[in-house]
Amino acid sequence: MQGPRLHWWQTRTFVVAVVIATMIPLVWPTIPPLVDLPGHMGRYRVQLDDGAHRWLYDWYNFQWSMIGNLGVDLLIEPLAPIFGLELAVKLIVMAIPALTVSGLLWIAREVNGRIPATALFALPLAYSYPFQFGFVNFALSMGLALCLFALWLRMAKTGRLTLRAAVFVPLSCLLWVCHTFGWGVLGAAMDCFETVRSYTVTRKQFDGRPIASHQLVQEKLANMITELSKGLLLALHAARLKDAGQLDPAHVSMLKRNNVAIALDCARTARDLLGANGIVDEYPLMRHLTNLETVKTYEGTDHIHALVIGERVTGVAAYK
Repeated sequence: MQGPRLHWWQTRTFVVAVVIATMIPLVWPTIPPLVDLPGHMGRYRVQLDDGAHRWLYDWYNFQWSMIGNLGVDLLIEPLAPIFGLELAVKLIVMAIPALTVSGLLWIAREVNGRIPATALFALPLAYSYPFQFGFVNFALSMGLALCLFALWLRMAKTGRLTLRAAVFVPLSCLLWVCHTFGWGVLGAAMDCFETVRSYTVTRKQFDGRPIASHQLVQEKLANMITELSKGLLLALHAARLKDAGQLDPAHVSMLKRNNVAIALDCARTARDLLGANGIVDEYPLMRHLTNLETVKTYEGTDHIHALVIGERVTGVAAYK
């Protein structure tokens, strides 16, 4: 017996076409037009030189170190001898938006059973600010993290926790090497998902159905992970501005005001999903809520930070 007919955006043909389409803008430029990429490519050239031009070592000293920011650096080692440095970098960069879109659509399918039409609004994230600025290791790790999270959701349906652990321990280690942000986001997503999923699947209400079967519960979970991802990107941007010596007090106000609000909303949503259990000390939600309420106040309330941002926008200080 066949199921309901698929909409065009739910077909494999459409998914493959969209993934290919995300790579097309990067086909024509010899070097992808990402702000920081030429600097990275200069480092790759020194990395690959291996003593062939001794004069380079009058200015540069390249040493490998185990840090969580080596994604493209490691991929360049086997690919550059085959394709050349420029083409190898281009192929890796082209894969990043393809991985991002694949992960987003895969997650949407695993959560909803089929790809909802609203998932298409997330696709422009394939060319997000961090990617366009040339944070290639970060962008690569986020694309991989999305795909791995979708795989985690798929394997969760099997109920074989040992198998998932055997698969994801090495994969998460590789993701950490690619970039620590991707590793952290994947871990946070897994923890939040498993905590709430286990509760919403086992908690039954009224008609004996688990509350996870209700559309409203799934929408709340989707909103939580979306807001958390936005907060992470804002924090990353502020950190980059700080490193560049361009951080303005208004940037700090925006970061603090936005991320505290996001954290509070997520904690409240999580408490709401747990119902009466959300207010007992068996779960940490009320502790998080009270802590976050204090964070909202100290180092400037959200109203004060709003005035700081307002002054930056208008040039007029409303608090004087």
